[in-house]
Amino acid sequence: MAELLLSVVAEGIIGTLGSLAAKEIGLLWGVKDEVESLMSTVSTIKAVLLDAEEKHAAGNHAVKDWLGKLEDAMYDADDLLDEVSTEALQREIMTRDKKAKKSRVATGKMSRRQDRAETLVEAAVGVLNTADPFEKARLGDSVASQWLQGTITQPYDPSRDLPVPDRPARLSNIKLVSPSLMPKLGKAGSLQSRQAIVHSLVHIESWAIDLSWDIIARFGKQAAMPRDFFTDFVKVAQDEGRHFTLLAERLEGLGSFYGALPAHDGLWDSATATSTDLLARLAVEHCVHEARGLDVLPTTISRFRNGGDNETAELLERVIYPEEITHCAAGVKWFKYLCLGAENPAWNPGSLASPGGAGESEKTLEENEVIQKFHSIVRTYFRGPLKPPFNEEARKAAGFGPQWYEPLAVKEVNPRVTTIF
Repeated sequence: MAELLLSVVAEGIIGTLGSLAAKEIGLLWGVKDEVESLMSTVSTIKAVLLDAEEKHAAGNHAVKDWLGKLEDAMYDADDLLDEVSTEALQREIMTRDKKAKKSRVATGKMSRRQDRAETLVEAAVGVLNTADPFEKARLGDSVASQWLQGTITQPYDPSRDLPVPDRPARLSNIKLVSPSLMPKLGKAGSLQSRQAIVHSLVHIESWAIDLSWDIIARFGKQAAMPRDFFTDFVKVAQDEGRHFTLLAERLEGLGSFYGALPAHDGLWDSATATSTDLLARLAVEHCVHEARGLDVLPTTISRFRNGGDNETAELLERVIYPEEITHCAAGVKWFKYLCLGAENPAWNPGSLASPGGAGESEKTLEENEVIQKFHSIVRTYFRGPLKPPFNEEARKAAGFGPQWYEPLAVKEVNPRVTTIF
């Protein structure tokens, strides 16, 4: 009854080939069609076997010989399938081992990241390396919130020196021109002029985001600044990101978009010139450029109102203008700190007052020294005189009076940086 035995073997092969495991083997090795063909062939053999059983019973010797050859082929097929099944099982075990190893590696990496939480400086570099300005603003807001809420706890790792990019990542869809080649913005009397002014403000805010995170990443550890320094500029960075987003949305409301018009990178030119000197960075970026923004914003607001664009005027007046005063104040505060209090922890960076109850004459002397230092730095790093008229009220609110800036309205030689306004 060899044909009966072969029928049982055929049934086993068909069952195996029809199983999910066999189909997966075929897909894994790219021989799905061959597996299905083999299954069909063995099914045909099974049907023939039933007929052969009847003929063999009648004493047909030719059929008996044929059955012998078929027996050899059938057992070869069964052996081959055993080999395939064994190989598939080995691969499955190896795959499980690899997945388990990857899981252990991933868990280990996560554990190490948890053991060494990201510092603020690391996060700041991440923002600087983000090219898309909208994503940069979003990421910056997230990092700022984590720092202010205490999720990010350490300003920097003393044992690590992170590379800060010479120039932050930026998209290439903004046409850049020299400041001297920038088209006139107009006085907001037409839609085109309003679009041009808001586009200019959006571009300035995009750089202001980078400048705020750059001062944290580049100078915080290098100058061993206190924790309040990081917190102040985190708040500035968060504000600048919000300003960018709000102004970009307003630009779209005016029928335009960021990148539709040319722009210049005068702000980052100043950052490059002051990249090795925190005092110079504070003086030029925050006490000159930021303060110049305070000088021109009231006129800009009036122009938008006169042009019938109260929505833009309200945004500038109620959100951006008051917050820019605090940004300028941060620059003044930490400029004073570096001049007077860096070596004395008891010194209050919010004022020019000296520790230990110094007299009025001593305070005046110290103030004069700080102002003279400011004048020297600005004349070294800023091209040309400051432009009046000055917004004395806003500048006073930011912490510095006319003696700081009026002498700088007189032209001096030794230019290095171009004004951006």
